[in-house]
Amino acid sequence: MDNFILSLIFWFPLLGAAFCLIPFKENKSHFYKWIGVGILSIELILVAIMLFIAKTNLDMSVFDEQNLLLSEKYTWWHVSVGKFGILHADYFLGIDAKNVLLIALSALVLWVGSLVSIFSKKVLARPRLYFFLYLLLSSAVMGSFLSLDFLLFFICFEFMLLPMYFLIGIWGGKRKEYAAIKFFIYTLIGSVLILVAGIIIVNSGIDIQKTALELGISTDEVVLKLKNSTLITQNSTQIVHSFDMLAFKDANYFLPQSALFSYEGNTTRAIVFFLLLIGFAIKLPIAPLHTWLPIAHVEASTPISMVLAGVLLKVGGYGLLRLPFSVFTDVAIDYSFWIGAWGVFSMLYGAFLALGQTHLKRMIAYSSISHMGFVLLGFAAINAEGTNGAMYQMLSHGVISPLLFLLVGVLYEQTNDLTITNYSGLFHKLPRYTAFVGIAFFAGLGLPTFSSFIAELTVFLGVFSSDYLPIWLGILSAITLILTASYFLWTYKKMFLGDFWLHHNLKNINLQDISTSQKVIASILIFFIVLLGIFPSLVFGWF
Repeated sequence: MDNFILSLIFWFPLLGAAFCLIPFKENKSHFYKWIGVGILSIELILVAIMLFIAKTNLDMSVFDEQNLLLSEKYTWWHVSVGKFGILHADYFLGIDAKNVLLIALSALVLWVGSLVSIFSKKVLARPRLYFFLYLLLSSAVMGSFLSLDFLLFFICFEFMLLPMYFLIGIWGGKRKEYAAIKFFIYTLIGSVLILVAGIIIVNSGIDIQKTALELGISTDEVVLKLKNSTLITQNSTQIVHSFDMLAFKDANYFLPQSALFSYEGNTTRAIVFFLLLIGFAIKLPIAPLHTWLPIAHVEASTPISMVLAGVLLKVGGYGLLRLPFSVFTDVAIDYSFWIGAWGVFSMLYGAFLALGQTHLKRMIAYSSISHMGFVLLGFAAINAEGTNGAMYQMLSHGVISPLLFLLVGVLYEQTNDLTITNYSGLFHKLPRYTAFVGIAFFAGLGLPTFSSFIAELTVFLGVFSSDYLPIWLGILSAITLILTASYFLWTYKKMFLGDFWLHHNLKNINLQDISTSQKVIASILIFFIVLLGIFPSLVFGWF
């Protein structure tokens, strides 16, 4: 199974999507929801098997020739394009410390989202189309994290837009069309920037190993030919330009005559770095590139908000780590202060806006923007502590934010109103729901024993030990912790404590406490939040 487990994880949701194309009679339409849940349950098992194999390889220090825990690589196409040379693309899937746990997070959140979906009245009205799109999205997400060939990565990254556009636009709220279009346009702009940067990189580079195979010589001879320029003058048509993202990091990857070759004062390297940085920052998102996110969360249905916050935002953080900060580390060091300052600005800006919200879902959306600022700040530290903290923050937020949106959905399904000031003293009517929301809020504000505490602590360790960031920037960023506690505690006090009161528009609603199925799903997420908060070695052991 080692040889094809990654392909199974990538393609299995597409098999489920194909099953959804099979027409059932109207009275048997509930089969589609069980197809969705069943496929993603098996997907979760496949990812668990992958984790077991990868951890065994890690413990035994068994890596392949490209230092990966697991990989699958087959030639996709190999095309000669005249004087430019040869353009090469691989079907290349692999896992390492940068993506292995994000794949596990994705499998968990997508599975939990499918469980929430089967209890949604909106979804049950059109289950066939919903689960067809949901499974397409699942495959694209897995492909984005698994792909180590830039072309395959970009196809999956871009393909995520289509199903998410329809999932928001069809099953969303009153302004669902506007939210879906804004999400699509913003993310498309980011994709264009990433594509332009990728084209420049591939155009400027040479895959040393594949060129050596093409010429029938050793890699050392290829490097020597590059240094004395004979490769360019005599064998230019045999130079292989590949989309291999691991090859991008090779010290000899960029051709000597290319604009990306030299390091010091290279404006082109800086431009490509910022194209990638901005492109992925839109997806993360970082303020002021965030304006698509609050409206998308407000209008999206509960399971789609869970997946959007828990998984799709993490693709942006993963892209930052895999490409600009790994390939152009020199540029990242040169601009580390400004990148870190941008992260701190997003942290404070998101927290201040969350503090001023009266809409519960919008408040959580702005808290996500604030928490994603920690990711950029951790990367800007350019050290192991900061990078590990940023990764931990993505994993932590990946389970806390779905929990928050799940619990928001419990209230919204009954009242269709998420105005914070329209509620008071909900504890008296919904004691169990109040307890679950309290756990989620305290996890979100970073209380010890929860995963967010470890994540934020590690990011701060990275900032204060960084050779490139001033200490005062870390102190300034710590103000976010106070603001985060303020908006979560204020919301909790206003909605759940005090005397019971509802706005007059809600007087006729008979509130029901959280259901058994919702408690089970919430408990699954809480289990992982606490597990990562008490046993951080479960994560750091992979790094």
